[in-house]
Amino acid sequence: MLKKILKFSKNLFIFFAIFGIVFSNVSFYAASFMLETYIKGSNIVDRAWHLQKDSNVVDKFSSFRNLTEKLKIQETYAATSGQVYPTLGVTIAESPWLDNNWTNPTNIYSDNAATAYVIAASYDNGDQTYVLKATGFDFSAIPDGSTINGVTARMNAWYRSGQGSGAMDLCQLLDINKAKVGTNQCATQVALTTTNTTIITKGSTVDNWGNALDTTWIKDPDFGIAIGIKATAANADVDVDYVTLEIDYTPPADTTPPTPDPMTFATAPNNTSATQIDMTATTATDATTPPVSYYFALDTSVCTPANVGTGAADSGWQSGTTYSDTGLGVNKCYGYKVKARDSVGTPNETGYSGITTLYTSANTPGTPTLGSPTTSTLALTNAENSNPASNPTTNFAVQVVTTSDGTWLNQWVDATGNPSATAVWLTDAQLDALVLQGLQASTLYGVKVKARNNDTDETALSAEGQGTTSAPSATVTASSIGTQTVNMDSGTTAQYIGAAFRFQQDSGTAVNITALTLTEAGGITFNNTGSSEVSNVSLSYKTADAGTCATGGETTVGNGTLNASDSVTWSAISIPATLSTNYTCVYVRIDLVQGAVYPNGGDTIDLKINASGDFTVDGGANKAGTFPVDPSGVATVLPNVTSITYPITSPLNGARIGQSITINGAGFGTTCDGTNNRVTIGGVGNVISCTGTTFSNTTITITNFQYSSGDSYGGATALLVRVGATDDNASQDMYVYPDITDTTNPTAYTNAAREYSASDSQ
Repeated sequence: MLKKILKFSKNLFIFFAIFGIVFSNVSFYAASFMLETYIKGSNIVDRAWHLQKDSNVVDKFSSFRNLTEKLKIQETYAATSGQVYPTLGVTIAESPWLDNNWTNPTNIYSDNAATAYVIAASYDNGDQTYVLKATGFDFSAIPDGSTINGVTARMNAWYRSGQGSGAMDLCQLLDINKAKVGTNQCATQVALTTTNTTIITKGSTVDNWGNALDTTWIKDPDFGIAIGIKATAANADVDVDYVTLEIDYTPPADTTPPTPDPMTFATAPNNTSATQIDMTATTATDATTPPVSYYFALDTSVCTPANVGTGAADSGWQSGTTYSDTGLGVNKCYGYKVKARDSVGTPNETGYSGITTLYTSANTPGTPTLGSPTTSTLALTNAENSNPASNPTTNFAVQVVTTSDGTWLNQWVDATGNPSATAVWLTDAQLDALVLQGLQASTLYGVKVKARNNDTDETALSAEGQGTTSAPSATVTASSIGTQTVNMDSGTTAQYIGAAFRFQQDSGTAVNITALTLTEAGGITFNNTGSSEVSNVSLSYKTADAGTCATGGETTVGNGTLNASDSVTWSAISIPATLSTNYTCVYVRIDLVQGAVYPNGGDTIDLKINASGDFTVDGGANKAGTFPVDPSGVATVLPNVTSITYPITSPLNGARIGQSITINGAGFGTTCDGTNNRVTIGGVGNVISCTGTTFSNTTITITNFQYSSGDSYGGATALLVRVGATDDNASQDMYVYPDITDTTNPTAYTNAAREYSASDSQ
């Protein structure tokens, strides 16, 4: 048990010694010298050969080597070629190896149980085989100029059981002429055994077999090893399965960086997403001290400082040629360069490649919104999806992808909201203020948005946002029917103006007229200043009229409000507009009096709808008409005599010369001029003198009735008043009584032809 523990401890020490050398700065040569004695004494190489037959051991050893490679302990080191098999084998008689030829000398190329052998019956004690020369070793992987530290030969040889015995008495290197040179490592014979797994190992990592070997020598195809076997018993039979050479060397000092130098990108940095940039370095080569490592460095020195993004990082040294930098900012500027280095102790680095500057991708926008519909417009709202509005500004383009409107289908939207055949790039703020113009009513429109970064790399189109324009608005058209050419007596009430206003709706759900203003353009005083000559301006309507607008059967709306500017307004009303071919008729009635103020004869009334703004409708309906909507003609105010105060009432209403007469009524507020403002009896030629005649708002006073001979003597409907060149529409009774101052001799006349005289007697 103690023996096993000691053996385990010794082997464990060797393992840690090797492990420590690999992971320390201890000179490989010093370590090699210290270990050489132990290696030879313990036959470690031969044991290792047997261990390599154990795949599990090999796997573990390979894992260890892979670990050291991954850790990249890069110091100046000695290297080994590993065991290399020959590709040529010949048998040559060279003194003193002259007795027996080798059969199948080429079987020494591999470990396959096919052997080169000598089994001649004459091969007896003291006889020597021909020289078996193994050449054609491939050491091309050893860098030129390397220092050859040592050569280790391994020969699998034995003698056949029951067939004498033998010993290897020749193992010597060959020069480039295939001649034996240097030390014969088997000058002291090595006895063979009958075990066919026996490995005869000669040389070491620090043994050049007495030769000044260099890379030119060992790479020559005639370089190799010569072996020979001496029979040590009668009728010997010997076999050799394979021969290998392993060369330990130190590569030349490496001061050359990998190629290319400076480094380049095979695939320049490219934005694979809004938060990731990928890049691939050119695969660098280094024949002397591979493998090559790569370093991708962030360098934003060429970027506009305000546009530089966050989240980027250098790669650090890595074995792979590709690098992905993730967690970056959307549409931000980044720059990268790459260099490479070899694996020498102090690595040789290439220069950096040029800097590639680029922007990450923009985010694909979110789903846009189309709202605030009218019959011809839709307002756009962009969903920018975290794309920056500044530093740098992300731009967007909008395309109409769904609609039955041929003007807009597949068109882009320009800065004014109109269609464009090509993409128009706008900011998020511009899009949020954008209104699509010139659309068709009651039509569906679908739009998609794409974005582009500061390198003009475009995203895919977003999901589709849709909106529908409003149905066509109804149109209410204002017009008039009839004429205002009517006569209206001053002082009368509820007088129709003669004409009617009409309203007709063309389509849709019926709407209402909610306000109306009429402007008066005639001569009457028509305002709210206190001097108005009218009051109770009333509105009424009738629906579904064929258009003649005859009065009767109306619905009363009420009185309007007089304005200061000779107009009247009805607010907060609800007059239904009539659809299709019929009309809503609107009527106006007026009281021709305001308190004690009456319009004068000759005054005119001319009401009109001046403009579309003078009436309002609900339901978003449009308004139309030929403005001003002004019925033909004007209404005229007539002086209105209602009574006369006569000095004589019996037997007939009348007066004598010099008596006083008072005419009562309205519309007389002017001055007698005998022409336009006058009183006549019995015709236009019989004008009462203005002397003593006074006109007022409600009376005409004649204080000294004057009558001339030859004038009319009046009669029924003989008196007519004119004011403002307008006659009253009714004449009054007025009889002129004679004033008798004397009589003639009654005897001169017959009774039938003379006037009555008070002195007459019957």
